[in-house]
Amino acid sequence: MLKDLQEGGIIYVTDLTRITRSTQNLFELIDLYEIKKASLKSLKDTWLDLSEDNPYSQFLITVIAGVNQLERDFIRMRQRKGMELAKKEGKFKGRLKNYHKNHAGMILQ
Repeated sequence: MLKDLQEGGIIYVTDLTRITRSTQNLFELIDLYEIKKASLKSLKDTWLDLSEDNPYSQFLITVIAGVNQLERDFIRMRQRKGMELAKKEGKFKGRLKNYHKNHAGMILQ
């Protein structure tokens, strides 16, 4: 999609959190859109409209991107803590391995 993006094109996203996984990547994409003279609009985040040179939209995207990053970091932190607790209780053994020495169909020589 980015390769075919043309001047004046508009990229619609359902939600700002769905377009990238990091604040850095979001700003890199926005820079790319600006270079290609395209814009970004969100269906959920109606305030997000980068089709015009609007300092308010730039400010809001910076703040919301930071909040989204913070939320992702908290999720990862809680996930790590939950995994550590489950390991201590013997409930978490990690991801199941697809292939092991007793796997059906495996021929070991």
